[in-house]
Amino acid sequence: MDFDNEGHKFGSYEDTYKFNPKAKISIELSDPLEKEVEDGPPRKKNKRGQNKGRKFKPIIEATRLCPRVADGSTCPNQATCNHEHDLSKYLLEKPADIGSECPVFQATGSCPS
Repeated sequence: MDFDNEGHKFGSYEDTYKFNPKAKISIELSDPLEKEVEDGPPRKKNKRGQNKGRKFKPIIEATRLCPRVADGSTCPNQATCNHEHDLSKYLLEKPADIGSECPVFQATGSCPS
């Protein structure tokens, strides 16, 4: 070991940065956005993009048509399937269609599609 003018110790480059294969290194990886606040629950990530304030609500129908019947095939699980398998009965019970004119066109005067 050597000393500088102020009395601090310093070693050679080889002593300071020598590779030791037996040395154990522990690395903790964590996301800084998911750290818990000491007083409350973990912080949620902020939403990004243009529609961040929009609430998407699924359309829930009283009766749903079986996807296999809608494709034109037969459902192998008709006994246990929770969907409607009679197309004519489904068409009578389903809500009315939007209409012949685009609702966006009715509201704004132009349709993007």
